[in-house]
Amino acid sequence: MSPEEFEESEVDPADWTEEDWNTFLERAELMALKYEELFETLKDDPCRERKIAEELGWNHLIEECRSENRRCDACEAREECYPRFQVPVLDAAQPVYSSFEDIPAFQNAREFFSIVQRHVNQEDGGEEERRLLHAASLAPAMIASGHTLGYGRATLCGNIAQCKRALLCVEEALEIIDELRARQALAPAEGLSLAAEARSLYAAIENWVDDLRRKKWWH
Repeated sequence: MSPEEFEESEVDPADWTEEDWNTFLERAELMALKYEELFETLKDDPCRERKIAEELGWNHLIEECRSENRRCDACEAREECYPRFQVPVLDAAQPVYSSFEDIPAFQNAREFFSIVQRHVNQEDGGEEERRLLHAASLAPAMIASGHTLGYGRATLCGNIAQCKRALLCVEEALEIIDELRARQALAPAEGLSLAAEARSLYAAIENWVDDLRRKKWWH
């Protein structure tokens, strides 16, 4: 489903598939980036919130505004007017782990990021080194975000979608490691070790995704 089709669909969030959640999360990410860009560009504009809403198509926020004051910075209801792209109401199902830090895949991802940090110098490195650090940092963040979404009927597929995005981060990290090895930016043993750690992490996240999918009792 394309972002446009997703936007127009009337599917109950409780019935979203992994693909629906992935579309939602991608769109939310793009909207957040656009919001940050506009927020910075319009930071000194007194009607910043109204203009951001117009730019992002959040016309309902403008229509619902009952203030006669066109200057947002002077409006008493200003704090209630900030646009939010919200996640559907979370399920209250019992989590598999009490904390995301207890999830084995998260532990592996955090350790992989630490290993990358030890092997890659961001300040002295180039674009590939920065991309590798970024991809390695996102993997544990995605797993933690999935845990935060929950394990119940309404959000489990969202949890899985976030973990699949973590897999993409590890795939990217592997590709970059291969690039660094090809141009001998890593010592042979160092490159082999990093690649092995990345593959081990990929397998751990795949196992976690499989465990989560087995909880989809409604399918």
